[in-house]
Amino acid sequence: MEFRAVLAVVFVIIGISATLGIMELSSSFHVANYMKKGEYYPVIVKDGLGQEVKIGQFPSRIVSLAPSDTQILVSLGLGKYIVGVDCYSYQLLTELNQSSLIKNAHVITNVYPLNVTGVKLINPSIVVADAGLEGSDYNKLESAHLKTFFVRGDLDVNFHQIEDDVMTTATVFNRVSQGEQIVSWMNEKVDQFSSNQTLGSAAYVLFLCPDYTFYTVGGNTFISNIMYHAGATNVFASQSGYPLDHISQLIEDNPDVIVFTEMYNASYTQHMIESMLNQYPALHNVTAFKQDRIYILEQGLPVSIINEPAPLSVYGIEIFHDIMEGTAPKVINQTWVESELNATLPVF
Repeated sequence: MEFRAVLAVVFVIIGISATLGIMELSSSFHVANYMKKGEYYPVIVKDGLGQEVKIGQFPSRIVSLAPSDTQILVSLGLGKYIVGVDCYSYQLLTELNQSSLIKNAHVITNVYPLNVTGVKLINPSIVVADAGLEGSDYNKLESAHLKTFFVRGDLDVNFHQIEDDVMTTATVFNRVSQGEQIVSWMNEKVDQFSSNQTLGSAAYVLFLCPDYTFYTVGGNTFISNIMYHAGATNVFASQSGYPLDHISQLIEDNPDVIVFTEMYNASYTQHMIESMLNQYPALHNVTAFKQDRIYILEQGLPVSIINEPAPLSVYGIEIFHDIMEGTAPKVINQTWVESELNATLPVF
């Protein structure tokens, strides 16, 4: 989701409600009767918007509109078929030193709002989009006669649903066995990183506004599920989606730890936090401030790992676990992530 998609979340996801609950992880996905007379296509899948999408043949020219989608596609070994990606996907793969996997792709700079005309000029056989981020663009994509498949993406509430995104995408592209390998890899990492104890309460500030209101994560979000697996109790778990809260709520909930997403740069974010403390002296009584348990996630790979509902999000558990145990640095940057996590996007 990152800083650029936090803004999209503000306008797209706020108000979305889903059923709260932690589901068991699944390493299997049943593909129902897609094979006929020894041929894979055509297949019909239900996408993240609940629509049935018919795929007549292998879509050999793919445009991906969100980093979470791109992660899944690249992990499925489809990088060479990607002819267009949003600029944030390209940035993420560059940070991972894996941009060569999409060397044939045009980079789309206008995503929010989406430049549908630019997408059409790339002549894709399919557009893969995130229902949580680009769902509102459905009519524009439909009017442009672009075949579009939406993953649930930012509408996911747990790893089980992220894995379903992987397997549904795998079904579209006849990569079911590769999808099962990704799911197995994800489950292995989740089991490895998950904490078997509660390590304290935490608040995750996605975006701190100039008036000191802030966007955070409710309990029915995949980010809250990451926090759960890391042993953190989300103090905003009773809320839905990505709510806008006031500092008074932070004071009332009194979290043990507060994690801020970097705004522009770490220095500016620290300045905003200090200004907030001056404006609201009662914050000094909040446990996280009293015990100096304030953390900043730098933009780039650290934020992408936690904020993108895709394979790399398993490493978000380890980041939050280290934060809760107090072993992470106060500013979590790409260098730390690379050296401590060795986070790599798997390709099957």
